[in-house]
Amino acid sequence: MPVALVTGASRGLGLALASALAGRGWSLIIDARGQAALDAAAGRLRPAIARLQRVVDRLPLPEYVVALGETQLAAGRAAEARRTLALVGAEERLLQAAGVNTDIDLALFDAEHGDARRAVSLARAGWEAAPSVRSADALAAALTAAGRGEEALRWARRALALGWREPAVLEHAARAAYAAGQDRLARRWIRAALRGADALSPWRAMRARRLEASL
Repeated sequence: MPVALVTGASRGLGLALASALAGRGWSLIIDARGQAALDAAAGRLRPAIARLQRVVDRLPLPEYVVALGETQLAAGRAAEARRTLALVGAEERLLQAAGVNTDIDLALFDAEHGDARRAVSLARAGWEAAPSVRSADALAAALTAAGRGEEALRWARRALALGWREPAVLEHAARAAYAAGQDRLARRWIRAALRGADALSPWRAMRARRLEASL
């Protein structure tokens, strides 16, 4: 059996490569986060949660905690997910207190799991401090969560204007278009996002499929 060492297997191209090789019978050498992502992409949520919990126990970075919480949500373990995700805001605020600018990360988190109004405020602060496609994406997500679809769509277009097509960004853009009443555009973007669904958390992928089904 051929063997491959895959780095960065928890997301993006690394995850796509690992999934393709696994499907062809290769034996993979990857880290626990990458294996958890493969488990989640294949619908094996219980082992994915167990692996992510071990990762978080060793290294409780916000991105790992969010991955664990969203996988718990996809598995229907809402009470556990709420406890897990509650850690993220506290961690981000500790980072802010230490002088780390976390406005965009916290805006995206609040847009998905927290306070939409605060998400908008943080995303605007992030844009003013460092205008970028990432801060435009955060504004699109925050404004959508706040029920301001037309504004959100303008920022989603800015986030995609330079060709950025990360699945999570396309999903944010599709939700903004849907909130603005632009169903055809929402359908195009959500289908593009789902072509890279392996790079989405199980919860985000489920949400994206629900949106596609409603269009």
